[in-house]
Amino acid sequence: MKRKLLGLAICAVASTLSFSISGCSKIELQDDYILQINQSEATDLSNDKIDEVFDSEKVSELMDKLKTMPADIADKLDDGDSETADKVKELTDKVDELTDKINELDLSGKSDDIKSKVDEISDKLDELEDKADDVKDRIDDFKDPIDKEKITDTVDEFESQIDDLQSALNRLGNQ
Repeated sequence: MKRKLLGLAICAVASTLSFSISGCSKIELQDDYILQINQSEATDLSNDKIDEVFDSEKVSELMDKLKTMPADIADKLDDGDSETADKVKELTDKVDELTDKINELDLSGKSDDIKSKVDEISDKLDELEDKADDVKDRIDDFKDPIDKEKITDTVDEFESQIDDLQSALNRLGNQ
C-alpha cells in the first residue's frame, strides 16, 4: 500500500514537472515587431540606405527588445520554476502525511492475523519459487536419453530376428 501511494506521488510529481518543462505553463511569448522592407526593383541597396535602415527608430526598438527579451524570458521561467517547486513541495508534504497515517493504522488486532497470513503466503511463494528454479535447473541439465541411432539399430536387429524366426517357422511348416 505504501509503495502504491509512493508510486502515485512520484507519478504526480513527474507529470507536473513534465508539463512545466514541456511548456504547458502560462508563459506566452509574442512577437511585437515585424519588419518589412519594401524595395523597388529599379534601385539597388547602397551603404547609405542600409545605414539608414539600421539607424531607423523601428530597428533600434527591435534591438532594444531583443536585448531585454532574454531577461524577461528568464524572469518568467524563474516564476514558473518557483511555482513548480511549490507544487512539488506541497505534493511531498501530502505524501508524507499519508504515509504517516498509513503507518499509524491499526486494524484492531487484525493486523497480526493479516501479517501472519502474508508471511505464510510469502513462505509458500518462496517454496514455489525454489521448486520452479529446481525444475528449470533439471530441464537445463536434462539431456536427451534416447539415442536415435541405437533405437534404429535395435529395431533393425529385432526385425532381422523376426524374419529369421518367420523363415524357421515356414521351414517347420513345410516339413
